[in-house]
Amino acid sequence: IFYSMLNFFGLGVLSSNSVSYGINLAVNYYLHSIYTFRTQITLTRLFRFCLVVALNYIIASSILFVGQHTPIGIIYWKIVSMAVVAWTGFWLGKKWTFS
Repeated sequence: IFYSMLNFFGLGVLSSNSVSYGINLAVNYYLHSIYTFRTQITLTRLFRFCLVVALNYIIASSILFVGQHTPIGIIYWKIVSMAVVAWTGFWLGKKWTFS
């Protein structure tokens, strides 16, 4: 989604990141609730999930903001940010959001 927004729709780095986070939020909450953590969908868990996503958004956007000012390609920094937020999101999901 990030790549498409950036290259096909002409959005900037941070706008592409925002759109991809918004779409992924809904899909990921549903899939994590049903498959990963096998829990019921509740408003409390959704709120916690949104807080974790917001934290991960700030982390990813910070990495991309810094990365776009380096000679290394932005897709590299997007991959780095995805690895960081995947770990953060799973750990917080297991320990707090879906516990």
